[in-house]
Amino acid sequence: MKKFKFNLESVLNFRQLQEEQAKQRFGQAKMYALRQKELLQHYQEVLSKEQETFIDKIDISLLQHKEMYIDCLCQRIERQEEAVKKAEDIVRERQIEVTKAVQATKVLDNLKEKRYQEYLAESNHEEQKLLDEIGLIRFVRQAVSNE
Repeated sequence: MKKFKFNLESVLNFRQLQEEQAKQRFGQAKMYALRQKELLQHYQEVLSKEQETFIDKIDISLLQHKEMYIDCLCQRIERQEEAVKKAEDIVRERQIEVTKAVQATKVLDNLKEKRYQEYLAESNHEEQKLLDEIGLIRFVRQAVSNE
């Protein structure tokens, strides 16, 4: 009997490659989102420290500079919050891509398994036919030799 060969093996390999690439993009998106969140947290910590020290200053010009700096930090925080939201959206998109890629690969894996089971059944059937034929030939030879 010939060796098992899955006709869609190249398609399965391609889908597995797509799945791996989708997982890599998902991981990169998660790392990017994490860095954006850390940056946002850093800005918020700096703002908090600056607001605490704002009260201690007496010099008017220094107070004005501090106020401008705090305003600038607030704007950065707003932009960073938007960046975090965008990064999280990208993470969700990448997760959907991974899910679709896994499903596409799973379909072909299941088909391959089904075809392999059919191959095994056919192989067993042919082997059984061969064994039956050998048994019949022995039986006939014994019957002829006994006569």
